[in-house]
Amino acid sequence: MNIQMENGIDRNTCDQLRTTLKELLDPIESTGLDYKVGNIKYDNVNMKVSIEFFVKEGKEEQDKDMANQWLEIYDAQFKVGDEIPYQGDTYTIIGYKPKARKRPVVFTKKSDGKEYVTSISQFNQMINFNKIRGE
Repeated sequence: MNIQMENGIDRNTCDQLRTTLKELLDPIESTGLDYKVGNIKYDNVNMKVSIEFFVKEGKEEQDKDMANQWLEIYDAQFKVGDEIPYQGDTYTIIGYKPKARKRPVVFTKKSDGKEYVTSISQFNQMINFNKIRGE
């Protein structure tokens, strides 16, 4: 470990700890487990670290199911994984961020591969536009 402390625990110490933890925990990924180092709370002499371990495949399915539940609650006409053609391109719903109030829907555009965010109502309008045009 290469953690150096000059005047007690500070932000730099936390950054060093996060890097060291990543080096120590990376071999775990080959077992099918994954991890997430969360918040590090500290003062001059104490440090609390949050580390979450989870089964990688199970976590992805759980996140997708949870996102679809939120979308259903807010009357979305689509689910995570749906591909929607719109004005000559295809858009794929890849997630939902419940804490993002204005634009919680995350999607990618097939032509450029970039990730975008929008509101549920905006995406519903895109789907309804396709229905009107018969796409």
